[in-house]
Amino acid sequence: MRILAIFNQKGGCGKTTTSVNLASSLAELEKKVLLVDLDPQCSSSKWLNLSSSSIQESVITTYINQDPVGNILFPTKFANLSMIPSSIRIKTATKNPTNAPKNVQSIFLKKQLSLLDEGKFDFIVIDCPPDLGKLTLAALLAATELIVPVPTNYMGISVLAEVFKVFKAVHLNYNPNILFTGILCSQYNGNKKHDREVLSAIFRKFKNKVFDTVIREDEKLTECPSFFQPINHYAPQSVAAQDFRSFSLELLKY
Repeated sequence: MRILAIFNQKGGCGKTTTSVNLASSLAELEKKVLLVDLDPQCSSSKWLNLSSSSIQESVITTYINQDPVGNILFPTKFANLSMIPSSIRIKTATKNPTNAPKNVQSIFLKKQLSLLDEGKFDFIVIDCPPDLGKLTLAALLAATELIVPVPTNYMGISVLAEVFKVFKAVHLNYNPNILFTGILCSQYNGNKKHDREVLSAIFRKFKNKVFDTVIREDEKLTECPSFFQPINHYAPQSVAAQDFRSFSLELLKY
């Protein structure tokens, strides 16, 4: 089972877009996929229409009591795709009890995912928050791989050095088994000189750490959350759907 943390500490870089559409594209390839939303903004949960108050309350109860995450594992309406949603209160719920070790909440997700039935999922995709708090640490401790989505603009590339520092610290001190699988360039518009220059710079500087697939800018990709659908279901012939299918196939080769 491959556990993919989708992380970049910068907001607006496409973590949720990557998480939802990668998970759905892998499911389309008949892989059994679990999407885990660890972001208090609940964007992935809202995207797949799993953010009702009752669901959020169940999520909070599970995290506070450290109950089995199977209690909050929901099917989606898309074949082979299940989800553990988030809650706007999840950040508060994962604060340490006063008498608990500092890492008690950080290891909770790793422990719980390891208890899922063997063979139940081929992939677990974790949508991380845009910060370096306990929820992100929990994701990186649980993950076997890190994927970093990066928009093809200057602000996107400027934070990559910090992301590598985070990965090295986690790999050295907490999770020696996590691999840096790659950088996914996204929000790319080949008609813009700036995008082309940034894309070229990323490939030149990070070389074999960059996926060949590039996720192109696509209006359909901005529309599909409003219809609670991943891009491969909302607009299956769109360039973004093609790109995420290509990315899924590339990922299967790793």
